[in-house]
Amino acid sequence: MTGKLNAWNGRNVTLARRLTLVKSVLTSQVIHLLSALRVPKGILKLIDNKRKQFLWAGNEVLTGGKCKVNWIRAARSKKGGGLGILHLGKFSRALKLRWLWKLCKKENGQWLDSETPCTNKDKQFFAAATTITVGNGDSIPFWDSAWLQGHRPRDIAPTIYNISRRKNRSLRAALLNSNWVRDLDLHNAHFSTVHYISVNIASSGFKLAK
Repeated sequence: MTGKLNAWNGRNVTLARRLTLVKSVLTSQVIHLLSALRVPKGILKLIDNKRKQFLWAGNEVLTGGKCKVNWIRAARSKKGGGLGILHLGKFSRALKLRWLWKLCKKENGQWLDSETPCTNKDKQFFAAATTITVGNGDSIPFWDSAWLQGHRPRDIAPTIYNISRRKNRSLRAALLNSNWVRDLDLHNAHFSTVHYISVNIASSGFKLAK
């Protein structure tokens, strides 16, 4: 981005044209990377500072008096009273949620066989924003899908999830002969009476849901 900015003379470009360049060049340049990498918030803030500086000040030093509106409002849609500039934080999350959607649909792709750039918070957001149709249960992860009355079993029984040795079982495979119970590491050093009670409660709930 800095390399692109050095080649532009911001003083001779109108504000409307700088806005177009921010959207079509500075923003689009990073979208491909945002879809594949876990980008720290500090980096997103740095990119925003570069975009904001070029938009309001061109090649000059940015001061508060040069900003027509604050950046939060500039990153809203035009219908929402903003300038239509992408909010990189929100758009980055949307791109990562797309990975989870592709995995849920079992789509094939060049990068789908590798680890996705999704955090546990992304997975929680995806689970809260989607509904699951169980079917035969072959394509639904037992622990990570919100199939139990809109909740993920790992969120309902986190202590049990932590001692499971097979966290990637499908719903059908896990419920068959109560395999999810067989997967539990009962010799775990942290196993306690709380785990035992939780297992019995969870077993009843899973049977009712089944």
